[in-house]
Amino acid sequence: MVPPTLSEAHVVAANWSKWREAIGRRALGLKRPVGASDWRPSVIASLEDDPASQHPPELGWILGAVARAAGLSLGEPAERSDSRFFNVFPGEHYRLLAGVLQQLQPQLVLDIGTYTGMSARVICDHSPATARIHSFDLLPWNSFASHLNPADFQGQRLQQHLENLADPTVFQRFLPLVDQADLIFCDAPKDGVFEPAFLALLASAPLSARPRWLLLDDIRFLQMVNCWRSIASPKLDLTSFGHWSGTGLVDISQGLRLHGA
Repeated sequence: MVPPTLSEAHVVAANWSKWREAIGRRALGLKRPVGASDWRPSVIASLEDDPASQHPPELGWILGAVARAAGLSLGEPAERSDSRFFNVFPGEHYRLLAGVLQQLQPQLVLDIGTYTGMSARVICDHSPATARIHSFDLLPWNSFASHLNPADFQGQRLQQHLENLADPTVFQRFLPLVDQADLIFCDAPKDGVFEPAFLALLASAPLSARPRWLLLDDIRFLQMVNCWRSIASPKLDLTSFGHWSGTGLVDISQGLRLHGA
């Protein structure tokens, strides 16, 4: 039997994740809530026994980012069916991401999960002109109806890497980029495999002490609840200003700490 390629494995994992979620909803007897176009099962958990949430990152710049997001309007061609999500605020993370970028003024951003390029589009448009942007996925950006275009990749300000950062060998190869990053935005498959593996590698990495932030998408997915809960570094749940399925910000200036690691 010929083993699947990395791209095929990515598609299989994504499809299995969707099927597992659908089966889980049916098994729990859950029905679509009234008026919700999309919904996912999650859990409500106490916070007093999650110490990292009780020592959040410095709030000044974060509140500034939220204020910027509230005043933004992200312009995108209306002919793309998903363009309407750019300006859903709160409810989607795109305006919050833009506010974070404008507030932080990062010089190096990692975007994990290129997909249709919506987040990469925001990062390109709201980062300093001198910023370098590295986007990671297993499938090329132009294999989707993308919000990116060839001009974005001219001059190598934006680069895409068809690599799996949850693979220890790959992670080690890109460790210098990870160490230099000012912001790591992770909107990966939420398959119960990638994120725990990536966070474990990040936690074990000998990162230099410098301002560095991790922005995680979908932290309230059932597959992500334990990941978020496992983080022992200063963190803040920004879901009220970000993605309805969960947006979390982590201060990894001193590296990432995980409970039990």
